Amino acid sequence: MRSKSRRLIVSSLVIPLGLSTVAAACGDDAPPVKLSAQGREGELVAKELSCAGCHSADGDELAGPTWKGLYGSTITLKGGKKITVDDEYIERAIRDPNAERREDAGNAMPMFDEDRLSADQLADLIAYIKDLSA
Repeated sequence: MRSKSRRLIVSSLVIPLGLSTVAAACGDDAPPVKLSAQGREGELVAKELSCAGCHSADGDELAGPTWKGLYGSTITLKGGKKITVDDEYIERAIRDPNAERREDAGNAMPMFDEDRLSADQLADLIAYIKDLSA
């Protein structure tokens, strides 16, 4: 009976917290990621476009780089140039992924022009990536 009470309490807490808080809390002892309103919109855009098939939000490396801690980090591009990941780089990487490829880039990422991803959706996605790096 006691375990049922705990399950009910836990499930009643999980629903209001939302998926992003719960997902961030699973798997390690890191505090849950607090998403801004725009970041939550970006999380929805990422789900809609299936970005998680290649990019994780928890530090796991998949076909593409993890988004956790990406914003503000220094990366090396093919040819050896080092840059800091900022809004402009993320926009270029999404709109024209082959323009500046990471040194460790594997699979090609599809292009997301304005017909596939609006400017507002792109801004939301960038906000989500920023929130994952805070």
